[in-house]
Amino acid sequence: MLIAKTPERAKDIEREMVGGKIRKEYVCRVDGEFPEGEITCDAPIKCISHKMSVNYVHDDGKPSVTKFERLSFNGKTSVVRCKPLTGRTHQIRVHLRYLGYPISNDPLYGNKTTWAPMIRPGEKMTSEDARLLVDKLFEYSPMEDWGELCLVPNAPKTQIELDDSRCPECSCSLTFAKKYEQLCIYLHAWRYASDNWNYETELPFWAKEDFNEEDAPLKYQTIIPDQ
Repeated sequence: MLIAKTPERAKDIEREMVGGKIRKEYVCRVDGEFPEGEITCDAPIKCISHKMSVNYVHDDGKPSVTKFERLSFNGKTSVVRCKPLTGRTHQIRVHLRYLGYPISNDPLYGNKTTWAPMIRPGEKMTSEDARLLVDKLFEYSPMEDWGELCLVPNAPKTQIELDDSRCPECSCSLTFAKKYEQLCIYLHAWRYASDNWNYETELPFWAKEDFNEEDAPLKYQTIIPDQ
């Protein structure tokens, strides 16, 4: 996210964004040994479900291009530089999954989900595949069934009986995770630049060459105090 300090600068940045003049670089950690050299993925991406915010490679998708380059490999996972040339939702995550190297702790497109076998690397999703995937996601969604109440326009909130762990508006779970790896995925906005300016952040701990997946939960466990 870029935040300008003045209205004039905000307009300048907006013009650069609309004109495609801002170059973006991300860094992520993926499963497996990512190939060496620059890898370009130009698979088209389509929104499979707006409600579930799921996107994947589909013949009817929008043109999407991402360039990848491996920075390191620790024997189990790889740190990869990502340069999206287009701006589709979940583009980096989807393209990495399509290439067969998903972000290692991605809760939606990763290898550890129940629906992972339904998102097959190297294969574009058909309409039937999309329907089955969305059904599977709803099955494991933390949403609560409101029955007929959710169909009543402007229904008073007093009609909806939910405990404190659920949002009264959308019924989504409000139970906070207490470990770092439950609150983020290994994908980080690293560098932003245009012809007139550039900005670079520090690399996150998981992008360092000495990162060990097995030690991470012990080093970075509780960041939200117990209630």
